[in-house]
Amino acid sequence: MENEAIIKDSLSPTSSNEQYRRGIADSFQQVHDAETTVDSPININNDDCNANKNQTRTFSSASDYQSKKPKWWKRIAGRRGTPGQRKAISRMTEKGYVLSSSKLLVGKYRQQLDISNLFAHRPNGNPIVIEDILIPHENAHDSKDYQSSKLDDCKCHADNDPYVCLEIGFGQGDVLLANASKFPNRYYIGSEIHQPGIGNVLLRMENDINQEMSISSSLTLQQQHDEKRTHQPYDNVRIYPGDGVKLLGILPSISLNAVYLTFPDPWPKDDDHGWRVIQVESVHAIGRVLKHGGCFYLATDSECFYDWTMDIFQKVQINAKNCGEVEAPLRARNGAVSWEQVVPYPDRGDWLPVVSKYEEKGIAEGRHTMLQCWRKV
Repeated sequence: MENEAIIKDSLSPTSSNEQYRRGIADSFQQVHDAETTVDSPININNDDCNANKNQTRTFSSASDYQSKKPKWWKRIAGRRGTPGQRKAISRMTEKGYVLSSSKLLVGKYRQQLDISNLFAHRPNGNPIVIEDILIPHENAHDSKDYQSSKLDDCKCHADNDPYVCLEIGFGQGDVLLANASKFPNRYYIGSEIHQPGIGNVLLRMENDINQEMSISSSLTLQQQHDEKRTHQPYDNVRIYPGDGVKLLGILPSISLNAVYLTFPDPWPKDDDHGWRVIQVESVHAIGRVLKHGGCFYLATDSECFYDWTMDIFQKVQINAKNCGEVEAPLRARNGAVSWEQVVPYPDRGDWLPVVSKYEEKGIAEGRHTMLQCWRKV
């Protein structure tokens, strides 16, 4: 209750503007959609997590992902971006970098996202036509199509097998944009519900793209070819302004190579654990969309969230072993896949190539980053 009291005090009409700004900035990152999960970090003291370790954890209530949040949280989280940020979102949507979350989830689970078509064409100044990138969801559950795609999935790193990653809750986008720049041949879908964060990322993308276009316009075609300027920055990035866990529900089975979760809101109180991103349900969803050998990556500075994630994956692993007599394709389709923890975890340079501002702040305050990686087997 101490953290809640601090937050509520910061919202009090008697608080000064400076206290208000500091309370918001230091407690939560703003979130645009108040009915979806928060994927942006809050500042917590790991002593709170240690205190919660002594409490009994009931996993029977940790199966379903709760997207709706309490009213006091909505007062903090439901803030809009600045006019400049909202204009950037509008401009980049018109240019073809942003998926419309409102249209995409209409009739959800009746249709699914065609990822290959999503990245088939570079953004060309036209908005993404949602109808062009959706296919009937039944296709993903047709047994022949499923088994065929399963066989194709075994052809690891084939030339025609795109490397696709999803980052759930990219925050200020430091990791997303660093990965997209470092690995131009990989494709990245970034989801975030924090409208100011979305606006900031799209502003950064827009500025880099405009700068690149300005440089390219002064070069000849031969110079552009010699300097490998045949593509604009961030042609391999698409932004989804919504809940990444909900997005998993409309992604095709075995379609992703990696799922990243960097510094999510830990919700440190046990009474709030239903709002944590990692639940049995969301792990099943991640397992369904990952290709064979695909990985889930976690970075957090919250001990309780680190332990919670470890426990959930182990629980899912035990359940998957108990389903051994069920036909393997059916198990995978339902998310009951087998996992193995990757120890030691992969080099940061392959998935977390930058120290974000939030991570820097945590280090300065005495917190340390903890990493986890689980591979679908």
